[in-house]
Amino acid sequence: MIPVCAPPIVQASGTLILELTALRRPFLYFLLERHFEQQFHVAGRLARHKAGLKMSFRATTPESLAGRIAANIGKKIRCDPIPVDGATNAAEKIKRFLAWLFSIQDKTKNLCHKKYRTTASSRTNNPAPC
Repeated sequence: MIPVCAPPIVQASGTLILELTALRRPFLYFLLERHFEQQFHVAGRLARHKAGLKMSFRATTPESLAGRIAANIGKKIRCDPIPVDGATNAAEKIKRFLAWLFSIQDKTKNLCHKKYRTTASSRTNNPAPC
């Protein structure tokens, strides 16, 4: 769920901040101070994309928060774009893999039937070994 305030203020959930970054929305975020995943992975991801304005629970006062909000209302962001075609890319790769897999199965089946026809010509009523 994307917050509707401008700019959104979030406790840095990895999924939500990536959605906001992909939508190229400005946002203020707070990382949990003793949470490794947020301090390392989430902060690193945000730094790579140049997204969001980092806030600190300890250092933020109501006045400083209000000031950051006011300074960022309507502001255009300059973050790097995140590709949003991941599902399409994954579907295309799965499609190519399945096409390859079925073509291999067809080739294997054809080889098996050819082998059976040549080796089983002297046998009668024997089912194909494949």
